[in-house]
Amino acid sequence: MGKLLHEFQEFMANDTYFVFDDFDHYVTADTWTTTATNSGTIAVSDGVAGVVKINPSDGTEVDNDETYLKGTTEMFKFATDKPLLFAAKVRPVATTIASINLFVGLKDAVAADSILDDGAGPAASYSGACFAKLDAGTKWVCESSLAGTQTTVTTDHTVGTGAWDILVIETKPVSSTITEVHFYSADMETDGSFSLKEVGKTTSGDYLVAQTLTHTSATEMEICLGCKAGASSDGEYLDVDWVYCAQKR
Repeated sequence: MGKLLHEFQEFMANDTYFVFDDFDHYVTADTWTTTATNSGTIAVSDGVAGVVKINPSDGTEVDNDETYLKGTTEMFKFATDKPLLFAAKVRPVATTIASINLFVGLKDAVAADSILDDGAGPAASYSGACFAKLDAGTKWVCESSLAGTQTTVTTDHTVGTGAWDILVIETKPVSSTITEVHFYSADMETDGSFSLKEVGKTTSGDYLVAQTLTHTSATEMEICLGCKAGASSDGEYLDVDWVYCAQKR
């Protein structure tokens, strides 16, 4: 964890603004807002350093019930000369992991069906970038989106039930119109350091390249962590240990 925090601190020192939450408490409509279209809940549960539980249903779970933890204010935006770094430590839980649907990343206008029904993935049109988990899938999917133009790649990174995962998204403006989007999984070492593995790349000829988007028409985004049930009464939810996002001013 130490090296990861050092990297974050360097990024923060470079004229940036940031959000970091260790979830020792949760109050909707404060820093975060709960968006639950059914009877879902978000609450801090017992856990070292705080863990928030995103539950798509309170009581009897119904297929396509959904709940999102979202930033109350849209504070981030793809833009020229404004790199961004997002990271979250998450733990999906389900009796059958293949059925759960997840969104971890950034999105504008978070609302019902930010994750589409029946495993159809993230919304068809939005500004954002995310790790997604789709109904019937077992791998993390990486997607960058600008309105209806999206790049979606299924990674080789398996979603494990009850297993913590650190997911990282980095955006790099490379011109006045183009932003590269890089996705990483982070493995924590016993000495507190970490190693990053880049995932979510696309293939161009014989080369693997980062996802790219044209950011000139981007709109503001908020942090979004969401869970949508893919089955009835399957005990699906998403734990979040911490979340971080920083962008150059």
